[in-house]
Amino acid sequence: MRYNEYLNFSLYQIKEFLALCEHLNYTKAAKECFVTQSTLSRNIQSMENTLGIQLFVRNTVKVTPTPAGRNLYEKLKTIFEQYEDAIMGAYKIQEGKSHPITIGINDGMDIMPELLPFIREFMQVHPDFEINVFRDFNYSLTQKMEAHECDIILDFEGIGKKHSFIEAIPLLRGPLMLYFLKTNPLSRKSCLTLEDLASQQLLVRSPSRGSDQVDFSRNLYAPLGIEPNISIYVDNASDLALNIQQDNQAILADGFFIGRNCPYLDSRIVAGTESVIYIKWIGTKDEISDTQLFIRDLLEYFSDMKLTENL
Repeated sequence: MRYNEYLNFSLYQIKEFLALCEHLNYTKAAKECFVTQSTLSRNIQSMENTLGIQLFVRNTVKVTPTPAGRNLYEKLKTIFEQYEDAIMGAYKIQEGKSHPITIGINDGMDIMPELLPFIREFMQVHPDFEINVFRDFNYSLTQKMEAHECDIILDFEGIGKKHSFIEAIPLLRGPLMLYFLKTNPLSRKSCLTLEDLASQQLLVRSPSRGSDQVDFSRNLYAPLGIEPNISIYVDNASDLALNIQQDNQAILADGFFIGRNCPYLDSRIVAGTESVIYIKWIGTKDEISDTQLFIRDLLEYFSDMKLTENL
């Protein structure tokens, strides 16, 4: 591949690559991208030829990403989402929005597919609002809120409890999920128990990134009288799925885990557990601020949704 030749890829090609990784089926991926199956196949082959990298293993039954393809999928998915957010932000600036609201989302959470429809509806009703969304790890989100660089945080239970200036109420509740390779023996079960977790090596976020996953796991395992077997620490939540290499390794998360659509992962509900996504903001004495107006409508929009509804 010649230097910068990959810059000739169109956004349509990248979208087609992401769709094929998620569906593992040419027909379904082509339908999502509004192209023919032959066009999709030709564009994917063109990407592979240009990069000099095999992205998929193909046979008569299915198509599966190679390790290189998996890695490219994880990185491009994040970049593509940021591109969509940037375009939306540019439109808002051009339209001269006068009520900016900045929303910070835990970088381990993939809630944008559910959040974007609400934002679009909200802005149709309130066209003078400007909504900006970004991702960051939880400790940094709290710092940005304290510095008034962030108005709203969507985060997991526990983060921010020590900060008295932060108001927090539940947005979504649901059982925890265990994510693992499809070859893991647990995939033969329809639902898991806490006892099933004892045999698994957990992959978690590093405590240096402000994560409380270690303490959370210990509290969850306490009724079993054992310590969680934590095998790998990673800095970025998106790297959790990439680091699963063995059948006895797993990730404990919820239904909006950033790796929920990884084609090589399976998942099951862990019975008797609960995960909570909180909406957090700085309290104000205003009768009803722009932030409170947004939160009120967001709570109403999500009132009937569950953490596992998207599975």
